[in-house]
Amino acid sequence: MTDTAQQTDARDQLQIGAHFYDPVSNELLDPSGNTVPLRPQSGQVLAVLAKQSGTVITKSELFAAVWPNTSVTDDSLTQCISEIRKSLGDSDRKLLRTIPKQGYLLDSRSVVPASTAQKTLPHHISADLIEWEVTRQRTVMIICRPAGGPNETSLHEAVQSVVRLHRPTGAKAIDGNSATLTFATPIEAVQCGRALIRSAGTLGMGVLRTAFDTLERSRIAALSKLLQESNDGWEYATVEVRDQLHFSLECEFEDLGDQHQLAEVNGIRLYRVHRYGSTYHPAARTNLDDVLPTVAVLPFTTRNRSAHDPVLANVLVDDIISALSQSPDLNVISRLSTFGVRAENMTLELCKKTFNAEFLMSGVCDDDGSRVIVTLELTDVSSGKILWSERILKPLESWINNLGVIDEIVMSIRKAISLNEVRKSRLQPITSLKNSTLLLGAVALMHRLSKSDFQAARVMLDELMDRIPDHPIVLSWVARWYVLQVQQGWTETPENDGQRALQYTSRALEIDPECALGLISEGAVLVNLFRDLELAQDRYDTALEVNPNDANGRLLRGTLYAFQGQGDLAVSDTELAMHLAPLDPHRFMFLALAAGASLAADNLPRTIELADASLRLNRSHASTLRIKAVAQLRLGRESDARKTTRELLRVQPNLTVDGWLRRSPSSSYQVGLRFAETLKGLGIPET
Repeated sequence: MTDTAQQTDARDQLQIGAHFYDPVSNELLDPSGNTVPLRPQSGQVLAVLAKQSGTVITKSELFAAVWPNTSVTDDSLTQCISEIRKSLGDSDRKLLRTIPKQGYLLDSRSVVPASTAQKTLPHHISADLIEWEVTRQRTVMIICRPAGGPNETSLHEAVQSVVRLHRPTGAKAIDGNSATLTFATPIEAVQCGRALIRSAGTLGMGVLRTAFDTLERSRIAALSKLLQESNDGWEYATVEVRDQLHFSLECEFEDLGDQHQLAEVNGIRLYRVHRYGSTYHPAARTNLDDVLPTVAVLPFTTRNRSAHDPVLANVLVDDIISALSQSPDLNVISRLSTFGVRAENMTLELCKKTFNAEFLMSGVCDDDGSRVIVTLELTDVSSGKILWSERILKPLESWINNLGVIDEIVMSIRKAISLNEVRKSRLQPITSLKNSTLLLGAVALMHRLSKSDFQAARVMLDELMDRIPDHPIVLSWVARWYVLQVQQGWTETPENDGQRALQYTSRALEIDPECALGLISEGAVLVNLFRDLELAQDRYDTALEVNPNDANGRLLRGTLYAFQGQGDLAVSDTELAMHLAPLDPHRFMFLALAAGASLAADNLPRTIELADASLRLNRSHASTLRIKAVAQLRLGRESDARKTTRELLRVQPNLTVDGWLRRSPSSSYQVGLRFAETLKGLGIPET
């Protein structure tokens, strides 16, 4: 870490070498999380140094903070400094440095504790949880070159001329042909990796291979071994890094599946890294006569790091998206597709390419000590013209749970883009900023592909239910969590999970019969686990009357139509769903279900196009492989169909036609029976 001043968030832990300092409890923790005892004065000295980590603190400042109005000698401070160093194991004085004739400097980095996912420490969840996960988690890059080359210089030495320009926080040679570099953020690691690959020929390093992972030391050797055995110059990333970079608009990822040859760590799921926009993505084919103006609301930026600003910015964006989505004459891009995008990196050209939106809403949150200042802008993406701008100053309490402010903003947006009127929102926002942080963090984590993140989301939801047990939004998200767990195959008791999900949706709908999230969650359970399509359609229809722009509602109702053989209706809903959620973390599922809709409509080329795009993002999704194989066989592409079927049976070795019929919601419809016959034609065993 450099000597640049770091103003720490009062809720974040600091990592000091192998130890941690918790500002909430004012405790020093060893690497196992045990409290390291300090005398009271030493603890106070550490607290002052930690609050301004990276900044030189003079002796006079320390005396004034720890011993106010008391006359003490330099020995008192020296003893405290000595005790802190001894507790940190800082014998070489690199962590707590003495700056001659100036004072002392503590070298640390701000982190959110790894125990965030434990229910015993809910108060450690930072207000800017999502931002921390994108920007603060350290990333290690493993680089390798072919072994046996003529160059006698070690790889670690050969790359220094390029690496030093990217300022890694650490570097270490593994052997002569491989090394690791550690970076504060994953995007810094990717940028350095690309610079190295561009310079490989000039530096005489041959074909460089790189892989990116979080700082999991147990996996470094396995990844290094994998790179040394590969023969290409691609970049690779683990699922954890993929999740952090998903919204960076710097990278795209191609799923390579679990690398089971890495037995040392029981397999690692890897992705090939591409530049953003360099790969083919099928565009959503919405009906041009029906497509309404589309609005994308970007996350608001904050100009300072006060305790409430990041949380308030997230809550305002959520409330504005929810209120805008109530309008039947607007398409609003899904919150899950925009929440990780950084507004300062979003050009109008990139906005049009990414969201295919006509209008862009952005904002900045600031404060003047007594009031929160929110500056809003609505921009025409094509012309770059600002259609509406307003600066609103209100005390913090006037922003919280104040639907009147949100309605005024929404009405101004509608007027600026010449819409008629917006239906009044029945929004019921979470009443506490801290609760809002938990909800936003849980929703973000539960839609990731990492199982550990998914489980951490459940801990947050449980904490929310303890605080506000009868909030329909929270209950609905818990139900959605169970649905996602079944869809991901992370449960051995899907029937029990279905019953639990219904219990939560029933409670949510008793409290608010028009809770769109609860209606959609219940519909998904009724279709996938109980095959009651008639009742499920009623739930979807009601939800989309409440919120016509709910991307998941559109997607799931379209899938229901596909199960019934109503191909045209299925395509209409699923294609619109793809349009409303261009960056959804489960984009592969949107593509897969849209492929199923195209199959129900007998549009076989479109089916294969969408299935291929889905498999590019998640190559082991059995449902997509089934749809693709069936479409290929019906098109007469028998050789391709057999190849896809072999991959399907590798992913789902116990697949039988009878088993599929027992589980499929379409088995009692002609479209399902026809699908089963095609499965037989592919050579899938009947029983």
